[in-house]
Amino acid sequence: MTETVATLHHILILFWLIVIAVISCFTFESHRIVLTDFFIIFLKGYITPSLTTFSNLNPGYRVYKIDGNYPGSSYWVLDHRTVIMNLTATNFYNQTIFVDEYDARDAYQMENLFPNDWHNLIQRLKNDIDGPLMSLVYQYYTKSYANGTQCDHSCRRGLLCYFISARSEDPHACDSIPN
Repeated sequence: MTETVATLHHILILFWLIVIAVISCFTFESHRIVLTDFFIIFLKGYITPSLTTFSNLNPGYRVYKIDGNYPGSSYWVLDHRTVIMNLTATNFYNQTIFVDEYDARDAYQMENLFPNDWHNLIQRLKNDIDGPLMSLVYQYYTKSYANGTQCDHSCRRGLLCYFISARSEDPHACDSIPN
């Protein structure tokens, strides 16, 4: 009987892990962020930082805080914390140095991380493309390898276009971004 209960317990855990993965739509080891600007937004996919080292990028990983495992849970991502390995400091001190880079809600001044909140962030970035928030977005995009002053208006527009383009073949996907 105990083996049956233990097996059932493992099956339930596996089921909920699959549900969380499907609902949250996580994609790992990718280097592109896609925030779509659909008429009705109903789903937000998360793409994690890469642990692979590249020129001008620190390796990183993300820890997600998820609403879950109680009756009526939404299983939405409530927040995420990005941790990076500072390559410069790691090489200088000859030891691995991980740094908490940012918490999404705090860094981007968001109430939640629901699809509409990400849409609102994109609108704020479009309305102040040369402002400090876009500088911060660029810094975090490079995993703190560069700061926002190294990205001029054209760079910021390109980055924002990259964020909102779900279809690279659409020549008008970024027409709403100020020139």
